[in-house]
Amino acid sequence: MLDHREGAKEYQKVIMLFNMSGCGLSNIDYDFIKYLISLLTEYYPDILDNLLVFEMPRLLSAAWTIIKNMLDEDSRDAIKFVNKTEVLDYVEKDQLPLSLGGSNESDATSLMDMETEELTDKKQ
Repeated sequence: MLDHREGAKEYQKVIMLFNMSGCGLSNIDYDFIKYLISLLTEYYPDILDNLLVFEMPRLLSAAWTIIKNMLDEDSRDAIKFVNKTEVLDYVEKDQLPLSLGGSNESDATSLMDMETEELTDKKQ
């Protein structure tokens, strides 16, 4: 859990990855993006190392023009547009799923199911 209280312990920086491959204008939730950006910049300004936008179609460059105007310079600098080769400059190959050019064969859905089961077991 993230904790922004005064005197809270230091956290490791995080890298967020948005997989935009196959995405179109109708798939973009501007309200969510605006919320996420404000959350990170207002409450956790030092936690985000990079936000990687993976294989964004050229069609979405207009959306980026709108979104970047909501950001300060430091936030804009943290956003990197990457493909399957460039993403490896930021994330270890064994941490990326196969679909993103990595070697991790874990299924994110099954990992979430396992965590839910663990939480359920703890409550009992």
